[in-house]
Amino acid sequence: MIQSETKYTSVENAVERIPDGALLALGGNEAGRQPMALVRELIRQQKRNLHLASYRYGVDLDMLVRAGCAAKIDTSSNGADETGSSQAFTQPIIEVERMTLDQEAAFARFSAAASDLPYALVKSSSQYGENAGVTTIQDVFGKEPVTVVRRMDPDFVIIHAHAADIDGNVQMDVETHADFARDIVLARAAKYVIVSVEQIVSPQTIATAPWKTVLPAQIVDCIVEAPYGAHPFACVGRYGADQQGKNEYAKMVKSDDAHQWFIANIYDVQDHKAYLNSLGLKRLQGVTTKRSAYS
Repeated sequence: MIQSETKYTSVENAVERIPDGALLALGGNEAGRQPMALVRELIRQQKRNLHLASYRYGVDLDMLVRAGCAAKIDTSSNGADETGSSQAFTQPIIEVERMTLDQEAAFARFSAAASDLPYALVKSSSQYGENAGVTTIQDVFGKEPVTVVRRMDPDFVIIHAHAADIDGNVQMDVETHADFARDIVLARAAKYVIVSVEQIVSPQTIATAPWKTVLPAQIVDCIVEAPYGAHPFACVGRYGADQQGKNEYAKMVKSDDAHQWFIANIYDVQDHKAYLNSLGLKRLQGVTTKRSAYS
């Protein structure tokens, strides 16, 4: 594959572009498409003092917190997954912002940035309270006050998708477009967009199915190829979740020796290719639901 100077690169090079202290948003959702290949590389490169921003809390954010990559996390009050990852919020090195927001209100901050608006209106709730990013204003069309949340402008966003060409045109299978809707907003809100994909395809393949394109090249800054890049989580339409991997992480969360897990699964694993080799073909085939659909 011939690399583009500006878009197509390796996982390692893409992550090198994210400096310490960056405001980083993560795509995907609790059930799948978390950008795990990129997250593991962030940990390998020992990024520090990241400000993590999201509308949910999952293993991807949790892993960065436990590895010491984050100094601040800004997300919703709900959304901790089945591993019990919300325990990471108790770590004293992490500053937690706006924990009273629900997912819809937390996501609205990115929507405001994507639309280049100073804030977003959200359904009023007494649980939100008043802080630097949440306040109430008078409804210009009515008598009742309304709640507003300040826009969120990530420096970087990392997203996982199905396919892309080296120019940065990103595609998802049509039946999974709804699953990608929030990632589109995150990409439009961020200053720099990094997308890992299951497969790099030719520009001709993109051109023959334009209805599959979810992010055009002009929005995307960096593309990397990372098959099974959401593992151990699902990439809807390609593979399901690896319950063994999820269970191993859940066990680590409840143990007193997380360091050994990070050594075995990240620090001693050279790169994403080595990670897949450590899993083995049989295990990967066991979660695969659809082979590569592109040529």
